[in-house]
Formats: sequence, C-alpha cells, structure tokens
Amino acid sequence: MSALAALGLLVAAGAATLEPCVLRGPQGTRAFAECGVVPVAVDASRPGLTIQIGYARLKATGLDDVGAPVLLLAGGPGQSATRDFVPVLPHLQALRERHDLVLVDVRGTGRSTPQRCPDDRPLASRLGGEGDDQVLAECVAALTLDARFLGTVDAARDLETVRLSLGVERWHVVGVSYGTRLALAYDRLYAGRAATLTLDGFAPVNHALGDDVAVDMTASLRALGDDAVEALRSVKTRLGAAPVAVQVRHPTTATPLQLTATASVINGAVRMLLYATETRAVLPWLLRTADDGDLAPLLALAVLSGEQLEGALHGPVNASVLCAEDVPFFAPEPPPGAGDVVFDDERAAMRRQCARWAPTTPARPVFAGTKTPTLILSGEHDPITPPRHAERVLPLFSDVVHAVAPGQGHHVLPRGCVPDVVTEFIERGAAAGLDTGCVRKLAASASFVDAQGPAP
Repeated sequence: MSALAALGLLVAAGAATLEPCVLRGPQGTRAFAECGVVPVAVDASRPGLTIQIGYARLKATGLDDVGAPVLLLAGGPGQSATRDFVPVLPHLQALRERHDLVLVDVRGTGRSTPQRCPDDRPLASRLGGEGDDQVLAECVAALTLDARFLGTVDAARDLETVRLSLGVERWHVVGVSYGTRLALAYDRLYAGRAATLTLDGFAPVNHALGDDVAVDMTASLRALGDDAVEALRSVKTRLGAAPVAVQVRHPTTATPLQLTATASVINGAVRMLLYATETRAVLPWLLRTADDGDLAPLLALAVLSGEQLEGALHGPVNASVLCAEDVPFFAPEPPPGAGDVVFDDERAAMRRQCARWAPTTPARPVFAGTKTPTLILSGEHDPITPPRHAERVLPLFSDVVHAVAPGQGHHVLPRGCVPDVVTEFIERGAAAGLDTGCVRKLAASASFVDAQGPAP
C-alpha cells in the first residue's frame, strides 16, 4: 500500500470535524456539546445520492483514563437523540466521568435530514377518523426522503458510518424503547463493535410492536386498581353514546381550548398518561373525576402530554418503520387476553393507515441471539414494552441481566439508582454478577387523592 493510500485510510477512519453547539431539549433543557455531520448513502445499494447524518458528542469530564464512548439511541421510532436525551444527561454524570457520550439522530429526525408533515401526529395515535385521508396524502407529498429507506437497517448502517468517522474502535450502546431494536440490529450487522448493550424498555423482537398493545395497556392501567379500569370503561361507554363538548385551559398558557370529548379521545389520553411514573400517579384521580362528569382535568393534562409527544416524534419515520417492520406482521387473530381489555384494538386502523402511507418494503427485524454483554431495564408497569417482552427472549442472550423496576412505567434509565447500575455495568463490561438489588427498591409514585396531590 502506498503512503498516500495509507494516509487516506487514516483520514477516513477519523475524519470527524466537530464544532461547539448547544443541544436544546424539551421544557427548555439545554446541553453544551460538539456537533458534526457525516454523509451517508440514502440507498446502500446505490451510493450516488447522499444525505447528512447529524450527531453530537459530549466529552468525558475526567482528566484521564477515558474508556470507550457510550452511544445513546432514542426511541419512537422517530425521536431525535440530540433533543430527547438532553433532560436525561444530568443523570449520567457518573458515566460521563470516564466516557464520551455520543448522540446520533437517525435519518429523518433531528439534525439528520428531518422529515415533518403538515399534521405530524404519530401513526399509532390516529384512529382512522374523518380527515385522515387528506392528512396522510399531505404527509406523503411532503416527504423529501423515500420511506423505503427510513428503516432500522438503514439507521444501523448510519451508526457504523458515525463510528468510523469518529475513529472509534468499539463503543457501548444504550438504547431506549425503539432504540433497543436499533441497538440489536446494529449488534447483529456489526458484531463486536458494541462492547456492551444496555436496553431500556425492551421493544419486542421476533414479534410485532403493537400486536398486543391493548392487552399491555390494560394490564398497566389495572396495576393502578380495578376502579381505574372501570372508571375508564364507564367514561368511554357514556361518550360512545354521546360525545361532549368540553372547555379546558391549556395547563401552561391558560389559553381556553374547546374540545370534543369522544371515547377515542379519552382512550388516547389515558394511553399517553400511562407512560410516565408521575402521570400514572395522577390517573386514578383524573379518571374518578371524569367518571363523575368533569372531563376537563383529564383532557387538560392530555393536551400537554400530546403536545410533548408530537414535538418529540417525526411522524414520517414513525410511520415508515411501523408500516414496514410491524404492521404487516400483525397476527390475524386477537392476542391472548384480548377479551378483557378496556383499550381499543387499533391494529385494523393501523393497517388502513399503512395502506395509504408511502410505499415501504415489509421486513421484520430478526434476532437470533448475541454474545455481547447485555443489561435489560424494564418498568414493572410499562404500558408499551412491559417486562414480558424481554423475558421471553432472555435465553437468546449469552451474558444478560434483566432488572425490573417496581412500580415504574416506560423508560427507567434516569430513575433512582439505575444510572449507577448502568455505569457499573459498562465499567465491568459484563452482566454476570452485576448487583441490581437497588433497582428492586424503587417504587411507584404515591397516587393523587385530589388535585392537591397524594395523601399527607
């Protein structure tokens, strides 16, 4: 090899040019970082057309003995890591002492050729009602990236390009929710490049996400008490017969809002509030109040949660992944336990929506196992990725620990001692023998008894 050729390989392996930047997260959160972009082929089989993939690096705060970087992958699908991890970063200070943190926006999100639509609601939240045909048509027309190339495998290839650009030999990979699917896909395509895997909110593998969501949501709500389930059932039955006009004030701006409360609206509102431990705590009171005839408190909090969700998700990426990797693989029959659910089975609506979405190529991600040391984190009452999704594939991992956080909902990485457990796992580089006892000491937030909060 000539000297010039060798120099070219060295440059290619560490060609990142990063500049200081400010990452802006939800609720006004900020973080200072270094940001860069790398070009990648839109279609790996035809490298002529490229797009830019944006990422950020937060340098380790320690003075020496820096370990391999930690790659953070956001969920959704369709969330931006450089936005949605910002509120989590203060919880990762111990990890950052010895490790750079790298946040990569998957294609179509954040700083990576973002795709937005005139109506950017997440696909799974749309119920196929009036106006959806127009919304979807406008959304497809607004795409600047082919939906066929917004999938998990494409995103995994982009991650490898970022690794090469940074000149990193190996890195630790942390994925949240959909990010767990992406982490496993990356590990399969580039075996050995992930030193460890931390999977928070294990998205089902070898099983379509959303296939049994009504069952999982009902189980999550039932954990708050049978009264909560019956209150939701009562409210939905009443509104199914006669929708109600409700005036609420926006929780942060006090702007008056005129809403029409339907069974579907209430169904979606409660679903959103089941995710976070804090909003789970207020749900029993909200449902009792709604069942007594006052829907305004429930709808007001749902408006706020809905706005946060819409700000986080890039709808085209969400739709493209679900329509290629999940919806075509829904089981023809309802899942076990579907006869005793209080939430709507939205699979038929999602099939209809995918039929109107931009063309995608059905491709179910596969998982045959990994030798990479893995820490799996689950919230006991997670409404979308409950612990059972991880439990049924644990035998496919060679070195794994599954830590279930009692009383918690979705995404437990920033909770209690969990950051310390993750740091210890990454430093050890092995799951066997990892002490996760402190995670089992977590508990649900106390339920509200009225608008003032929990009982003293």
